[in-house]
Amino acid sequence: IVFTSFKDDTYAGDTNADGTNTSPTAGDWASIKILAAGSIIDRSVIKYGGYKDGSSNHWANLRVEDYSAAIKNSTIQKSGAYGIWFKNAFGTIDTNTISENNANSNIDSTGIIIEGGSPVTSNNTISSNYYGLRVLSSATSTISNNTFTSNTSFAAESNGAYPSFSGSTASSNGTNGIGLQGTVQQNYTLGADIPYVIQNTTYTIDSGKTFTIAAGAVIKLQGTGAISANGKIVTNGTSANKVVFTSIKDDTYGGDTNANGSANSPAAGDWLNLTFNSTAASSTLNYAVIRYGGDTNVLNPDDGAIRLKTTSIDILNSTVEYSYLYGIWTQNSTSTTISGSLVQNHSDSTAETFYGLYLTSSSTPTIANTTFRSNETNIFTDGTSSYTNGGGVVFE
Repeated sequence: IVFTSFKDDTYAGDTNADGTNTSPTAGDWASIKILAAGSIIDRSVIKYGGYKDGSSNHWANLRVEDYSAAIKNSTIQKSGAYGIWFKNAFGTIDTNTISENNANSNIDSTGIIIEGGSPVTSNNTISSNYYGLRVLSSATSTISNNTFTSNTSFAAESNGAYPSFSGSTASSNGTNGIGLQGTVQQNYTLGADIPYVIQNTTYTIDSGKTFTIAAGAVIKLQGTGAISANGKIVTNGTSANKVVFTSIKDDTYGGDTNANGSANSPAAGDWLNLTFNSTAASSTLNYAVIRYGGDTNVLNPDDGAIRLKTTSIDILNSTVEYSYLYGIWTQNSTSTTISGSLVQNHSDSTAETFYGLYLTSSSTPTIANTTFRSNETNIFTDGTSSYTNGGGVVFE
């Protein structure tokens, strides 16, 4: 079943009887809008719709709003803006081909956009759009087993939303990852999938909320990319599947996320930091790897990959390495525990001094079974700070 432009001679011939004088283009017609429950779109082709009107009344080849629908086994292409738009809607988007919704490289062009609601989105091939998929406005979608290829920007993006991602594959996209933006305003678990990317923005966890990161999840950051915890962060890594925070240039974990091959390599200060603020008590980094943070920009003087500000956390079975100036920086952190961990490779050839652990303002952590290796200075304490050696502390 085909829905297409009046100018499209590919299906049913030259309907507008003008020979080859006109060709179909994205946005030739408005949209299919589903505004009631129970619709099914199955084995259909929808092309050249998505007229981008100023009131945003159309914008998509297929728009489902406020109700439930099933979209399956269909091909949705060449929209003027969005291929599929689920707005405060539910249902399923399953086993579709969603491609070439990329009119004139318009940054609004997206294969699937989910704004609110919680549709299940699975087994789709999403290619050659500007964004592959975007999840916005507190949507709680389940997104699984989708293939993202050759999308101009991110494979997928989550902005102010709480989707559950799993089973994705991504190749030849502008960024082979899932962009993260916004503020976590409810308890939320981030599952393991293709890498998540925080690019020149701060991803914030609200006070009283818990942000849990599943074993095997990789979060890559860039520039002023940072995570600021006013609430609680818990990494549920294991010895076999650690939770990783690293540079977008680091291909060691999660592959070539910035899609530039070996054109650049990660370095200390590639991203800003993980900051735990005064209301972030009881956060735990367990089986985590934190690499290449600290940021070298003088306009962002908060050096150090992990920063504790008037709070204490547990850093367990983790590795902190290749940070700019400080691996871990603490201020008035009275009961932090660092155990079973490795703090290493904080050094360079300049006159600046790099530190594995920097203690200020009456910081008094307990350190046990932890190795400090190849740091210019392993541990610095100001006149008000000290640490308790719980045994097994090694300096190499």
